[in-house]
Amino acid sequence: MNKRISRNSHSKLEHSFRSATSSDAADLLVLADISSRCFFSWVWGELAGSGQSALELAHRSIQTDQSSVNHYNNWDVIEKDGEVVAGLNSYLLLPVAKPDNTQVAKVTRPLNQLKAIGAGTWYIASVSVFVDGRGSGAGTQLIDVAESKARRAGAKKLTLMVGSFNERARKLYERNGFSEWDRRTFVPFPGADPEGSWILMVKEVQ
Repeated sequence: MNKRISRNSHSKLEHSFRSATSSDAADLLVLADISSRCFFSWVWGELAGSGQSALELAHRSIQTDQSSVNHYNNWDVIEKDGEVVAGLNSYLLLPVAKPDNTQVAKVTRPLNQLKAIGAGTWYIASVSVFVDGRGSGAGTQLIDVAESKARRAGAKKLTLMVGSFNERARKLYERNGFSEWDRRTFVPFPGADPEGSWILMVKEVQ
């Protein structure tokens, strides 16, 4: 599928929207890390064995692991002039399994608590735009795509997570009809924002 979706004042060319493919894995990896503010790469660094490349593991998972929420089947992208400029990772949020007692689990525990609250909603795991595509309206376009997917799936609510320290992203979501549902204290990891909260935001699907 390849559908023209908009023309905007920041671009001479139209953006085009399509479902992601396995060949997009490298772009999706970076988009996921941008959106998560380096959380994605830290998790894969923790999972990698001695001498293993965390980026290679993440790349392979996006391409081949259909059980992973980061698999390319859960992604949609916006292109400009044949290049990916933005991506959306979204899916129906299922109950989260109880994590084991590891460092990754300590960091993800507040996220999983909030996901448990949002179970059954259509969840936006990532709305991410490369620098060259920012200011073009791509983020709002992807939120609209997520709402359409939620509607088709029969979900009544759209949810997402944002850090209290990510003011730009939070304002984008508020402009698009999201409001705070709940929050949990952010647990820092190496290279992370130092303090704040994870905020679960929600929007009723129209």
